[in-house]
Amino acid sequence: MSRLFSEINNCYNLKYSEAVVKYKKKYLGVLNKLSKLNLIKYYKIKSNYIHVYLKYWYNKPLFVLKNYYFKSNIKFLKLKQLKKNFIISSSLKLYSTSLGVLTLEEMILKNLGGKLLVDIKLSCKNIL
Repeated sequence: MSRLFSEINNCYNLKYSEAVVKYKKKYLGVLNKLSKLNLIKYYKIKSNYIHVYLKYWYNKPLFVLKNYYFKSNIKFLKLKQLKKNFIISSSLKLYSTSLGVLTLEEMILKNLGGKLLVDIKLSCKNIL
């Protein structure tokens, strides 16, 4: 996961229109969620690579990804713990759950816990 997150961040910093990473099935859940939240244009799978087409807001990146997916840092958080630590902020966190990649709000609705994958720091107001 860290390769996907760093590649997207690097391409945003260089103002590229697309990021290319080697295909891994585990990336699809995060990319589907980013696409559903309208944070990327779309992605395509071409010959064992994933092409992620990035969105900009007035020539500025929409977000910056902060990676929490480390082999040594994988800790399952119960929903009760997540609710205690919930702070309203201008970021969006994605969690890996038994039902796939979900936001905190979706986890509360489905009464699930999960592992924190990434913190998405939104750069612009009113983009969601």
